[in-house]
Amino acid sequence: LTPVLAVAALAIGASKFYDDTAARLETPGGMIAAVANYGGAQIFDRNGVLLYRFSETDGGLRLPARYDQVSKSMIDATVSTEDVNFWTHGGVDVRGVALAAYENLRATGNPFSGRGGSGITQQLVKQTLISPDDRMSQSVTRKIEEAIYATEISNKYSREQILEWYLNITNYGGLYN
Repeated sequence: LTPVLAVAALAIGASKFYDDTAARLETPGGMIAAVANYGGAQIFDRNGVLLYRFSETDGGLRLPARYDQVSKSMIDATVSTEDVNFWTHGGVDVRGVALAAYENLRATGNPFSGRGGSGITQQLVKQTLISPDDRMSQSVTRKIEEAIYATEISNKYSREQILEWYLNITNYGGLYN
């Protein structure tokens, strides 16, 4: 094989892998909403007034909030901490992922062990669209699948919608979010 043919074959294979992976995504918005756990059982009085909501041991008590209900400080803090280039990249901060892989490789010899380079959209994908059994996998295939899903979601939904999902699904460390 000549180098040109090898590159062409690689590009065709990569394109097919991307298309096949993206086709499995179906409707990410519906999938993310279905996965979101907004808390346990609720008790209402006879007039429909909420009296008590039980928290779930796994997810705590979650009250979903629309993007416009979240304070600018919370949004700014999340973006600056989790994904400084969130507003400008296409779902994957390639530079951030590459830097994390390089630092991990230098420190441990494994580009996947150590600091993560996933941004907000990739973290959302991992928490909602990757099966619980596969979430901790550090395989190249799983990481590429996560990147493809993140790219597709970024192409189909606004940054505000993605951030709304992320803020409603991500546990910030306490039982009650």
